Amino acid sequence: MTRLADPGPRLAPRRLACGAALLAALACGDGGAPGEDGGGGGEPPPGTSFASYLGGIADEMVRDVAVDAQGFVYVAGRAGAGFPVTAGALQTAFGGGVDNAPYGTQDGFLCKLAPDGRSVVFCTYFGNADNVPIRDLALGPGGDIWIVTSDDLGDFPSTWFANTAQPTIRGGRDALVARISADGSRVVWATYLGGSADEGNTNTIRVDRQGNAYVAMFTHSPDAPTPNGFDGSLSGPSDTYVAKLSADGSTLLYATYVGGSGGEDTETHQLAVDSSGNAFVAIPSTSTDFPTTAGAYQRTLRGPSDALVVKIGTAGQLLAATYLGGSGADGAEGVAVDAQGNVYLSGFTRSADFPGTIAGGGGSGDDVYLAALSPSLDALVLGARVGGSGDDRGRSVIADGRGGVVAVGQTTSPNFPVRNALRSALAGPDDGVVVRLQR
Repeated sequence: MTRLADPGPRLAPRRLACGAALLAALACGDGGAPGEDGGGGGEPPPGTSFASYLGGIADEMVRDVAVDAQGFVYVAGRAGAGFPVTAGALQTAFGGGVDNAPYGTQDGFLCKLAPDGRSVVFCTYFGNADNVPIRDLALGPGGDIWIVTSDDLGDFPSTWFANTAQPTIRGGRDALVARISADGSRVVWATYLGGSADEGNTNTIRVDRQGNAYVAMFTHSPDAPTPNGFDGSLSGPSDTYVAKLSADGSTLLYATYVGGSGGEDTETHQLAVDSSGNAFVAIPSTSTDFPTTAGAYQRTLRGPSDALVVKIGTAGQLLAATYLGGSGADGAEGVAVDAQGNVYLSGFTRSADFPGTIAGGGGSGDDVYLAALSPSLDALVLGARVGGSGDDRGRSVIADGRGGVVAVGQTTSPNFPVRNALRSALAGPDDGVVVRLQR
C-alpha cells in the first residue's frame, strides 16, 4: 500500500491549496469550505469516520465515489498539474492542454483509499491534451474499475482499443469507456461510443455482476449505433443514448435512443441497473410524444418539462416508461433501484402540484423532490417536495435498503427545512444538502 509523498505521508485534514478536493459526505464546490482551516474551524461532526483533503496546487473536484465490500473508497473527478499520483499508477504525468476555465488545464483522476482514510492504495491521472474529467465510476468483478469520460482528440494509446466495440472517434466528441485494473496500473480495455456529431460529457456508467457495462449520455448524432435497441432514430435536437457493453468491451450488446421530438438531456447519476440486468434511466424531457407504456403512472407530459423514467430490458427492449411531474418545469437528476425493483428518483420541481404521497413541504423557485415508483412504473410509492425560499435541487439518490430514500443536492435557501441536522444554517451562497425520507 502506497503512502502519499505529497502532501505529507498521510491523508490528514490539513490546509492545502485552494481547490483541493475535500473527502467527506460531499465534495466541496467552487466556493470552498468555510473557515480559514478549510473545515469550518471546528472538529468533524460525531460519527465521522474520516474527512480529508486530497489534492495538489491546482483546482480539483471529486465527481463520484464508490465503496467496495472491504471498505476501500474509490474517488474520481478532475485535477490539475501537481496532483499527488502514486508510483506505478497508470498515468503519473499530467496531460492536460486545454484550458477548462475557470479551473485551468485539467485531467481526470482516479484514486483508491484505505478504509480508514489514512493511506492511498493508488492515485492516477487519466487524460491527454484534451479536457478529460471523469464524471462517473463503477466497481465490477475482480475489483476492476470502470470509468466514463469523453474525448475529441482520439490520441489515447491504440493498444487500449484493440478488439473493442468502437476503436476510434466517429466525429466530434465521443464518450470514452475504460476498464482499469484493480491495482490502478493499466487499462484492461477501452472503447469509444458515439456517432458523427457530438456526444455529451456528463455521462453515467454502471456495471452488473457479469461485468457488462451500461452507459447513459446525451447525443446529437443521427447515426449512433443502435443494435438491438427499441429506438434506432434521433427524434429531437438531442436524445439520451443508452448502451450496454460486454465485459470484455468487444461487443455492443444493445444501444438505443431515448427521446421524443422535444429535448432530452443527461446529467451524471441518471442511470441505475437492477439485479436482473434491467436498466432504468431518469431524465428531464420536453417531448410530448415519447411512447409511454400501457398502464404507466403518467402517460402524458403535464408541464413544460417533466421527468421521464424508462425501464429497458436485458436485451434492449422497452419494458416500461412514464412521465412524472406537475404543471411547472420538472426534471430528474438521480435514479436508484432497490432489491424489490422499486425505482427512486430525485431532481428539481417548480410544480406546486407535483405528485406526492407526503403532504406539505416545498418552498418557491426550484425545490428538491424525492419519489419512488413501482417496478413496473405504474404506481407512485413515495413522493415529496422539499425546499425553501431559494433554489434547491436533488442531484443524486440512493435507496437505503430499509425502505427509505436518501438524496443529496444543493440549496441557496437560508430557510431550507432542516431536521436532526449536522449543520442547521446556510454557510455560503449555496451549500450541499442531504435529505432522507422513510416510506
